[in-house]
Amino acid sequence: MAVDATGGKTILQHISNNNQVIADALVTQQKELDDVNLMSMESSKAIRELKARNDEIVNELANEREARIRLEVKAQRLPQGAQERSKSPGEQFVQSAEYKAVAGEQSMTKLTPFVSVKVMETKASFTGDSPNNVPGYLYTPTRLPEVIVPGIRKTHVRDVLTVIPTQSGALEFIRENQFLAPSTVGAGFQNNAAKVAESGLKPKSSLSVDVETVRVATLAHWIPVTRQIIADAPQIQQYIDTRLLYGLRLEEDKQLLYGTPNLQQMLGIYPMTQTGATATTSGYTGPWVQEYTQTVGESMLDAIRNAMASAESSNYTPNAIVLNPLDWALIEVLKTQIGSYVIGNVGGAGGSNYPNVGSAKELWGIPVIVTTAINQGQFLTGAFDMAASLYDREQAGIRISEHVYFTSNILVLLCEERLGLAVFRPDAFVWGAFSGNPANGY
Repeated sequence: MAVDATGGKTILQHISNNNQVIADALVTQQKELDDVNLMSMESSKAIRELKARNDEIVNELANEREARIRLEVKAQRLPQGAQERSKSPGEQFVQSAEYKAVAGEQSMTKLTPFVSVKVMETKASFTGDSPNNVPGYLYTPTRLPEVIVPGIRKTHVRDVLTVIPTQSGALEFIRENQFLAPSTVGAGFQNNAAKVAESGLKPKSSLSVDVETVRVATLAHWIPVTRQIIADAPQIQQYIDTRLLYGLRLEEDKQLLYGTPNLQQMLGIYPMTQTGATATTSGYTGPWVQEYTQTVGESMLDAIRNAMASAESSNYTPNAIVLNPLDWALIEVLKTQIGSYVIGNVGGAGGSNYPNVGSAKELWGIPVIVTTAINQGQFLTGAFDMAASLYDREQAGIRISEHVYFTSNILVLLCEERLGLAVFRPDAFVWGAFSGNPANGY
């Protein structure tokens, strides 16, 4: 087929255009390949840098491990209990920023800045055998975490009483007056029940009761303490709180046994005896707690058992005996005429027929509460669980305030409780007194 000149030029133009497109595409492709190669080179460089940094970290960890081992080895050479080494005054000076600033100056015409260092008192010579003979920068004593406290009373009168919560500031109960023998004149239950003939006149009995009121007493004490101590040493606050509560328990023991209401206290058990009412001028007029005094020829054990019998005469069974530790010790060393211990084997083994066997503090199967709450030479036994109750209006707690000493950064820690003792049957208790110990026991 014949092609004219115009058509030939058109075809050549198309071919030229296509060649240009292909050339441009090849250039673009080459540029993309160059970019990919560049990115690959950058990635390779980043990987090499990361690997180098990783090697540095490994080396640093190894160096730190070696340094730690050297420190541990060095620490083992110090006396036992040594902690972080304190710096000597000279070390503190030469390592201070002020010294380094001056040491770096070429001219020494400038005044040296004042450097404060902690100077420890040291002796001219020491042997290293005690912290007092070793400078502080060589020996740091270990501080024990706890506070050393005096001896603590382990048992309390509360332990043998029935404790009941109350929502009132006063308690009332109705108590029948004492039992009276037939034809006896007085207030109480006069039982005249008798056998009566078929047409005979029936006897008349009488019964009287009283309403008794028990006031709730407040026991409290407080101490001032700085805010800084509470903030810097929280364990000190816990220690103070514990001591405050313990002090309250000591006063509670005193009140339960010896408290007198005329001094705005609760009425304790001892002032409910005739002897105690006179001695304490409590104003109590009965009914009375029974009393027993050790007689000549009786051992201390005899006195306690006879007092228990007096309590049992009120138809209540004693459930505890309260003794001072010194009196309990005298009882424990009581011996028979052949030299054997009366209350059992000292080693705690059983097999004895005497009042107490083994290591438990018991007499005739009744727990013995050994406490310094009761005075030496006195003892108490009775039906604590049935004849009396302790009523808690507010249980012992700690309050903290800064109201009084606000401008002095001083806090007040207050420990307080409210409670009352109700003795329903005073004759179910016997307050005893020891007058001495027989020379040969049994």
